[in-house]
Amino acid sequence: MGAHYAVSSMLRIYGASSTLTLDGYKKMAAKMNNLGQKAKEANLQYTYHNDDVEFQDLGGGKIGYDVLLRETDAELVKFELDCGWMFIAGYSPEKYFHNYPNRYTMLHIKDFVKSSARSTSLNSTARPQAPS
Repeated sequence: MGAHYAVSSMLRIYGASSTLTLDGYKKMAAKMNNLGQKAKEANLQYTYHNDDVEFQDLGGGKIGYDVLLRETDAELVKFELDCGWMFIAGYSPEKYFHNYPNRYTMLHIKDFVKSSARSTSLNSTARPQAPS
């Protein structure tokens, strides 16, 4: 087929609540490393695509997205940065590119109606709207 990447977004970790904790994100990172190894064995690169939910405050100034970056093997797990979701959650794609220059293989550019409200929820009523 000529594919080079296997991409996923939020992984369901069995036993985790609907709101992931720090431990839940660590378990997800371990699963991502496992998927990355399997992808490598199939001559693919595993890549993770974010939404806004990974930027929820886990307490102590920690967010899940940073846990995923820290806890995954940089050779096995790359990231497709969804700039729209990161921005709407209140974070800077530019800063992440600067701080993690070798982790990103793809970009997903998305546009939203301008809002002053941040969103880190999978609840459709709390999420921003795409322009019409």
